[in-house]
Amino acid sequence: MMTSLIFFISIFFGLKSPNNDHLKIFYGNEIRYYDQEFKLIKVKLIKNNKDELENYNHLFIKNDIYFLGKKSGDVHEIINDSLIRIDNTIDHRMTVRASVFSHNDTIFKYGGYGYWSQRNFMTYYNKSSKEWEVYRQNNTYLPIGSYNGLNFKQKQKVYFFGGSKVDIKNRLNTIQSNEVVMFDFESRNFSLLGELNVDFENYFLIFNSESFLLLAGKGKLIKINPKKNLVDTFELPPILFNTDKIFSNQSRRIDNQYYFVVRDPFNEVKPIQISAEEIFSNPITSHKLYKKEIAKELYVIIGLCLTIIFLLVYLLISKKRKRTLLTAKGIYYKAAFHKLENKQIIILSLLKEKGRLSTSEILLVTENKALTYVHNIRSKNEFIDKLNNSISFIFGLNKLPFHQIKGEKDKRIKYLIVSEEFTNILRKIYVKNT
Repeated sequence: MMTSLIFFISIFFGLKSPNNDHLKIFYGNEIRYYDQEFKLIKVKLIKNNKDELENYNHLFIKNDIYFLGKKSGDVHEIINDSLIRIDNTIDHRMTVRASVFSHNDTIFKYGGYGYWSQRNFMTYYNKSSKEWEVYRQNNTYLPIGSYNGLNFKQKQKVYFFGGSKVDIKNRLNTIQSNEVVMFDFESRNFSLLGELNVDFENYFLIFNSESFLLLAGKGKLIKINPKKNLVDTFELPPILFNTDKIFSNQSRRIDNQYYFVVRDPFNEVKPIQISAEEIFSNPITSHKLYKKEIAKELYVIIGLCLTIIFLLVYLLISKKRKRTLLTAKGIYYKAAFHKLENKQIIILSLLKEKGRLSTSEILLVTENKALTYVHNIRSKNEFIDKLNNSISFIFGLNKLPFHQIKGEKDKRIKYLIVSEEFTNILRKIYVKNT
């Protein structure tokens, strides 16, 4: 679990003081002013009967500095040298250790602990009503939520990761939150990026910008870029390693220089300066911040592919079942098989091919050489009657599918032709291995 920050000390470079540009440190009930050489030039006492200034979350919006409590929704400002509460929020204790940030000059909160659960949505401070209101979001993905975690904001997107959540199996227990989520202010959608791949236990935040975050601990410096899904580890520079605590609200970068406010081993609070070259001079390793949700995406893709394959197979089978198929043993129609005699199959195949058959062509199939011609003609007619009955039954025809007619040129020659009703059916019959 990432080590909680015990104190927050705010420093703002280049802010306008009543006299000139100063470096400010909020500490205890004082505002300490330093010049650019870190020399203390002024101490301003703030009337405050509440918590010490460094114990608040600090947000600088335009020319105003807001001090936010870490348990409920209390918002304070310094007015006439006094810390004054300006909100109307009740002491609900529902957003303990929530992630706090600003967007479009508005204060936002995400997550937070309260009454054996964590919040999984965002709220914002309405300056008009002086109340916190729920920020409307589209529920394409609903986060699990967390508290005491990290946030990283870049333009219209803000990332949330690390921290803790309540164990749903035992709500008296706190467990690590491995969810990495991103909120897009343009679409108002949360999205799950993956599972946290870094253990932040015993590390604490020292710097947060729109480029990256810096965490310190265990003699190491961790540089995190959630947008690139990248974590770079460095050796912690001696000037930072020897401090007692380093706090994120006071850090700032100007050009190539980093400025921090630290509490040294002698409990003295002071500003320090370190260059980018020095702070990142000893790299150790690089790896991913989170494991992408490839598995779930893969399951979805596989599921879609299997569904498509199933549908194609189903359609193919359905098509085959609907297709009329004439084989060497009989005919398939509407997924049912009807056995036919071999001679019937041959005659059907010839009729499909030629459209009509003469008596002599039929006798080539049906003739019994042991019988007389007259007897064979009678057998042929019986064969045609039987074929008519079989085909009429299979296809449920209203009229006989075959009948005999005399030839146009030679009336002595008879032809077996196909009825108009069955002609359309016969064209669609697929002949296989007859």
